[in-house]
Amino acid sequence: MALRARAALATPELEQLEGRERAEIRLACEIRAEALDRCEILVSNNVIMLETLGVISLTRYVFELLVWMKSIERKPLRSLYFLILALDDGEAHTRQHLEQLNTEAAYFTEMSERDDPMPTLLALQAEHGDALTPDIVRAAERVRMDAIDTEARRHFSVYAA
Repeated sequence: MALRARAALATPELEQLEGRERAEIRLACEIRAEALDRCEILVSNNVIMLETLGVISLTRYVFELLVWMKSIERKPLRSLYFLILALDDGEAHTRQHLEQLNTEAAYFTEMSERDDPMPTLLALQAEHGDALTPDIVRAAERVRMDAIDTEARRHFSVYAA
């Protein structure tokens, strides 16, 4: 459907339009095509497994989109305001995503420093001396790695053990 909307933009009748008239039609059509693409993505991602919050969120988004489409249909230059809001929203989402990525990168850096097995091996060597066996080392490494894995799961998930 979005492809048909974009194909309609390439018709000779629309190509001949100039200025404000062309902008009003092209912007509205582009926004509708983009909205259809987003709806297709949202429906395919949220309707696989029905969960109440996902359906409510999708319904709210589609309703808001319909209000915008009707508003743009009545006053096509509102599409410029819609684009400004969409760009601002996209910028805020990208900023939040980058902040989250930076937080996670800092956490992974910290974890990689703590993941060094050498202090554990040196402590085992000091404690056991010549009696240190591969089984003791494996058991100590398993405990250390399990502790790090548990902490990482807690860090990234609200529901982790």
